[in-house]
Amino acid sequence: MKHALIALTLLLTSSAAFAQVQLDEVSKKASQLEADLGKMLDTTPQAAEIMVQLVDLYHANGRVFGLIRAGQKFVAAQPQHKKHRDVMVKLLDGLVIMSRNKEIIATARQFLARYPKDSACGKVEETLARTLDQENDRRQSAMAWEAVWRRDPSGQRDAGARAVWQYSSLNNNEGFKAAAALGKEMVEKLPAGEFSTHLGWEAFHFARRTGDWTGSNAIGLLLLKKNVPMDAGRLAELHRYMAENYTNVGQRTNAVESLKKARAAKDSDDLHRRLINEMYHASLKGGEMEPVVTEYMNKHKDRDDRWQQLSLLAHAYGRDGDRAHAANLF
Repeated sequence: MKHALIALTLLLTSSAAFAQVQLDEVSKKASQLEADLGKMLDTTPQAAEIMVQLVDLYHANGRVFGLIRAGQKFVAAQPQHKKHRDVMVKLLDGLVIMSRNKEIIATARQFLARYPKDSACGKVEETLARTLDQENDRRQSAMAWEAVWRRDPSGQRDAGARAVWQYSSLNNNEGFKAAAALGKEMVEKLPAGEFSTHLGWEAFHFARRTGDWTGSNAIGLLLLKKNVPMDAGRLAELHRYMAENYTNVGQRTNAVESLKKARAAKDSDDLHRRLINEMYHASLKGGEMEPVVTEYMNKHKDRDDRWQQLSLLAHAYGRDGDRAHAANLF
């Protein structure tokens, strides 16, 4: 046991000494390069080569402060250099490690503007979006996450959903409109499934919150067209809300049809009453209303409001000029 402890101590001592030698070698090389760099202008080709060596050295050995210092100097002084893109990527690594958020945002945006088609843009956009999350800038964060999704719609659906949520969290009309528009676009592009159902449902209601009844129903029709999975209760609720939207824009006949579909999905006394009311306000003939009202009277004999439904039917017949039929209902 004693010999084993001695052997372990010697091993650790040797490892520490080796690490110190390695560290000294890195520091020695970095010091020499820094000294050489100090003798020339940062804008010269010779300085560029030295700065690239420094960035690579610091990046490979985890010298974050040196990496940031050399990287920022190179990016500013050598914008046309062939290694400019590579240095920016490594600089971002250092800035992220140090959580220098303002500089991350500025550098990421500069990279995306300068190299919009580069293969690293996806990673850079994610870095920008996460950093903006930390800065609590919800509008900018939403825009960044939307950009991540647009670069890879099928592979980055969670980024798109995050953008929708961030837009909605602005809690104003601008945010709800953006959330609804993006949510609708995502449902159009993504396959039908639980994800699309949830996303589309949220977008449908975000549009309603802005009073965009027509836009909300466009999303509802999209969900129905794609046949996204919905249980009977959710389907009935969708048709009911769509009926409300139609009513709000004066399309009473369409509201009637939506309520019929809602009842077909999952009937209730509330939907039945809504249908009778919409049929009356859509100026349907008494003869069209009577079977629906009669059904209500027979199914809900214990409800006092059945007389209100009968009254609407009587008014409908009166409106049709058939006063005798109206009088005979009571």
